[in-house]
Amino acid sequence: MDPNLAAFLKEAAKVAATQDFTEDRRASTRNLSIAFLVLAAFFVALRLWARYKHSQNYWIDDWLIVVSLVMLGGSVACTILATHFGVGLHSGALTLDQSMAFPKVLIVNQPLYITTILTIKVSILLMYYRIFPVRSMKIAAYVMSIITVLWWIPLMILTQTHCLPYEKLYKPWVPGHCVNEQALIFALSITSIITDIMILSLPLPHVWRLHTTMTQKISLIVIFLLGSFVVFTSIYRFTRFIDFTPKDYSYTIAPGMAWNNVELGSGIISACFPTLGPLLKKVLSKLLPATFGSKSSKGSSGSTPKIPAIVTIGGSGAKSNPNSKTRSWTKLSDFSKYDGTTIDSHEDKTYQDHHGSDGSGDETPLRIMKRYEVTCTEERLQQSRGDAKVPLPEP
Repeated sequence: MDPNLAAFLKEAAKVAATQDFTEDRRASTRNLSIAFLVLAAFFVALRLWARYKHSQNYWIDDWLIVVSLVMLGGSVACTILATHFGVGLHSGALTLDQSMAFPKVLIVNQPLYITTILTIKVSILLMYYRIFPVRSMKIAAYVMSIITVLWWIPLMILTQTHCLPYEKLYKPWVPGHCVNEQALIFALSITSIITDIMILSLPLPHVWRLHTTMTQKISLIVIFLLGSFVVFTSIYRFTRFIDFTPKDYSYTIAPGMAWNNVELGSGIISACFPTLGPLLKKVLSKLLPATFGSKSSKGSSGSTPKIPAIVTIGGSGAKSNPNSKTRSWTKLSDFSKYDGTTIDSHEDKTYQDHHGSDGSGDETPLRIMKRYEVTCTEERLQQSRGDAKVPLPEP
């Protein structure tokens, strides 16, 4: 027998003598992982259905969240397979073959977990890019996407090279060196939590500057902050790895594997929350019609129809002119054409690009509409008829 293997087995026997073999975390690890996979799939289905219901095309952020869900399914499959090879049992209860098999599953699961986090974060940033047609948000989304990719690259390299030689990952008795795995987990967790907080805080200043009531601002902020519970799951996942020890690898890694899947599922759900605004409003209008029900405007002949309030995104946040008056308005196409009267409409090009005819706009999903500024110019034509000057009739 290899003397290194003999020494490893001798040390494992000493550790096994202190373990309680009746303790089993396999079922809880599997059940928690499967539960959040089902929840994530439910919210992704709601998101896709909501966009289809409002005749809106799917965009890159929607497809990325679907990819994230598929990879979450792969992570859960790895977790189930790992429990089959003994994850959740104490190391002393495993055969030598089992103790070599489950680390190979982790070799696949670790990069899958990190890449799923990447796609979830980028999906959220692309959603911000799509629904906030302002230059500052575009720049912020670009910058955070670059930061997220730069966070992902070294971690991917470390997960595949933190043991030299490579086989020491699943044969711990082989001479070589491994990076402190607990330190690697802590570094991954802390940096992920920081980027989560940065990403979730991006839309808040823009929502606060909306030209709408305080109630609407708060409701929109709440919708965006519902996704912040992923931060709490990330923090709790971090605490589950504090008890991790390589001497009882199979048993102490089990809660962390389960909470990896909880974190990924929570991230997917968080990415779906902001897109479910109209669906939530429809449900609440049925449950609480007095509060959330739509109020129909009763128009009579000669009366001007009421125009619903418009929530705007992307304004400078400047206060409106105190001398200005709020008036009802009619579509420009309803005006009669007068000779010499010109109406110039200036639209936000950025908004048009993102909310064009492709149906990918989010006026419906978030009930957010861009305000168009229309400038009306009236010119009076003067016709010489002798000494008389005939002005254009007043509109």
